[in-house]
Amino acid sequence: RQAGFSGTNDLALLMPLAIRQSAAMTDELLVTDGLMLARILELAKYELLRVPADVSATDAVIEYAASNGLDALVDVGAFMAGRGNEQVAIKLVEVLRVKQPDRRAVAFFDTAAREWVVLDTQLA
Repeated sequence: RQAGFSGTNDLALLMPLAIRQSAAMTDELLVTDGLMLARILELAKYELLRVPADVSATDAVIEYAASNGLDALVDVGAFMAGRGNEQVAIKLVEVLRVKQPDRRAVAFFDTAAREWVVLDTQLA
């Protein structure tokens, strides 16, 4: 038997397939989405990213993420629209090999296979 807990119902899609989201939400749990959002905004760091005319905005974001030691690149606003998760992951691996050769892998969700995939940055 598997069990899991996430304070936010938004994460249901990230849970293992054997775990189902419970429809029974208490008042105490209903406020957790707002609490998590407040915490994220409190810790967030915002920067203006200037993109040269000869560079795609998508490539600029990937370059920025790899060059600044970010641990995650989450595209919540469809900024990477037009590129699949695998394409973004492959580009990120290419940039990480140069910018952060100590990084070992890039993980992404393969929507066609409905599974998480890990690309090893050390493999050719």
